[in-house]
Amino acid sequence: TRRGFVGVALLAATFVPSIGTAEEYTDSTSVVVVEVPVNVTRDGEPVTGLTAEDFEITDEGKKQTISGFDVLDLREEGSAEQVRQMGVAARRHFIFVFDLSFSEPNAIARSRQAALDLVRTSLHPTDLTAVATYSNRRGPQVVLNFTADRRQVAHAFSPLGLLGDTRAIEDPLGLVVRETPIGDELEDLPGDNPGGDRGGLAPAAEVEEALARMEGESARVDLKQRVDIFTSTFGFLADLLAPLDGRKHVVFLSEGFDASALYGTDDQERIAEMQQAVEFGQFWEIDSEERFGSTEALGSVNGLLRRFREADAPIHSIDISGLRSDTGPAASGGRKDGLFILSRETDGEFYSNYSDLSAAMGEMLERTSVTYVLAFQPSDPGRKRDRFHRLKVKLKDAPRGTKVSHREGYLPPGALGTLSTAQSNLRAAQQMHSGRPSDGIAARVLAMPIASGRPEAWVPVMLQIPASELAAVPLGKELPLEIYAYAMDSEGGVVDHFAEALTLDIGKAGEQLKSTGIKYFGHLDLRPGEYALRVMVRDGRTGSTSVAVEPLTVPAFRDETLTVLPPLFPESAERWVTVIETGERAAVRPVHYPFLFKGQSFVPAVFPVFQPEQLVAVSLMATRPSEDWLEVGSMVLGADGAPVPGTFLRVLERERDEVDGLERMISAFEVPNLPSGEYELVVTMSDNRTGDVESGTLPFAVGSRSDASTFTLPPWVPGLSEL
Repeated sequence: TRRGFVGVALLAATFVPSIGTAEEYTDSTSVVVVEVPVNVTRDGEPVTGLTAEDFEITDEGKKQTISGFDVLDLREEGSAEQVRQMGVAARRHFIFVFDLSFSEPNAIARSRQAALDLVRTSLHPTDLTAVATYSNRRGPQVVLNFTADRRQVAHAFSPLGLLGDTRAIEDPLGLVVRETPIGDELEDLPGDNPGGDRGGLAPAAEVEEALARMEGESARVDLKQRVDIFTSTFGFLADLLAPLDGRKHVVFLSEGFDASALYGTDDQERIAEMQQAVEFGQFWEIDSEERFGSTEALGSVNGLLRRFREADAPIHSIDISGLRSDTGPAASGGRKDGLFILSRETDGEFYSNYSDLSAAMGEMLERTSVTYVLAFQPSDPGRKRDRFHRLKVKLKDAPRGTKVSHREGYLPPGALGTLSTAQSNLRAAQQMHSGRPSDGIAARVLAMPIASGRPEAWVPVMLQIPASELAAVPLGKELPLEIYAYAMDSEGGVVDHFAEALTLDIGKAGEQLKSTGIKYFGHLDLRPGEYALRVMVRDGRTGSTSVAVEPLTVPAFRDETLTVLPPLFPESAERWVTVIETGERAAVRPVHYPFLFKGQSFVPAVFPVFQPEQLVAVSLMATRPSEDWLEVGSMVLGADGAPVPGTFLRVLERERDEVDGLERMISAFEVPNLPSGEYELVVTMSDNRTGDVESGTLPFAVGSRSDASTFTLPPWVPGLSEL
């Protein structure tokens, strides 16, 4: 199956215990630094020009030293690139949650368009957006993981679940949605319970009043049950969001629930009636829960609100009752009170009877447009190792009317325990956006576009996991690995992706894994353009991840254009535990297997390791020119980017493939006598007719004899005897 986009890294620590599902991942990331995004406003406007010296931060009341400080102003031109270079904690996260149980279907349908208008017109290009639903039957369900891809957001919002001719693809990390419209989970709204069969009698006024009172009590029981379900299940959304860095804004689109179940009735006439009953000693006329609310329900709601505060997930409640059909009444004041409570107690905003969501949330977006990211290393990391650490950020000498908004605290890794599969997927997607390195099983990646005869180039993606990366991993009987590869455009949109789950039998492959490692071969289909290729490897047992991020240029492959591909070193496929992509994608190939010369196919090395002065074969490929017009040069670059003196590459023979239009050259490369380390081989080709000069580059390493790969000149290399 095709998949979504991934990346990696976690520098901040904002964790909660697992919510306890059957599938769990163990997370071993340790706290290196705690990042605290802070918004400062005065009279509703963001305050700018602050420095680290203006802030004071305490962890459990103990003053901390601010070791890192960044400022992000989304209103500035060019801020998008700045955001992408900063940690993911600084990026704004919005998750739109459509309430399917307390809202009329027509209001939900209309609210989708309002939410999509907000995403399209008001959010910053780097804001990450997720989509979820809530129902009493299923609880919170994430439809789309946090992404900057507005096309996928539109797909998730769409009532039909279609995006033109886009294929429906299910992505395990939730970055690419399947054709599952939000509206197909709409439930019938529960109504009040009937008063019962009255047998056709015409009761006296007193009996009628008593029956009405009983009906009200029954309705409140039903409401209490529904509120109990809401408070016991909606909190799972907070648990899902808690392990993610940064503030997660929950945009809750709902008609709300009646707060009288929590705080008692606000009907002044009914309150006066019950007060009069007290004065006359008619205590049986008093319903304590109607008058004062349910202590049990109130405690449940308070627990729910605490979970969202500790997850740094303010709830912005959107009253969508104004979007109902004309046939139904708008939500009552009591139901609006329920939404107001959710927002007030989580540092969110409440928007009542909105018609334009962009206008309604404009002030909140403006207030959060300037973010100060404070970082500190806990001075006493062992203190309260398994408990929530409360943070306090103060602005020194703050003028009157200044408000400082920040996360309430964090949980250290010692309190994290295990992550559920859902939490791990959310976090993996966030790590993809951050692109930072991590401590998982790292892979080297080689990707190169090949003309396919179709509008999309065929882009093989080859991963190489060396034995050194597996040495510290307890292998056991099986090694389950998950591989995700994503090509993103400049706006963060997922253009193509794949995923593969591997389960390696250690009994059969263990020795080879320990001596060489794993090589995986997949591909992407991409049109000409500039992309960021992100490849994630995840250990299926522990959930630990690593990411490789590589720029990728796909040329147009026009007849008049010179294109040079990276130099490739042939090696034996038997050296590695080699896995090739499976499923429908495996059937998509260019006109023929591209890695060959004189009819002899080979497997390219992703990151070769050579001995000094070793003589090896290298394959060069270019499009369009014939050998009469093409000159080839090469150089070796050191880690500092300086060229190494000398000439190390000789072209031995060329051939032109008229089927795929590739000019192929087999060459000999003499590895320079260099100290151990990483280098680059740069091959330059010049078209003498047009003056075009293009180059291809491949990293390699020089190591000891024990580290070096067993590269030799294959017997089919021309001129072997002379060399």
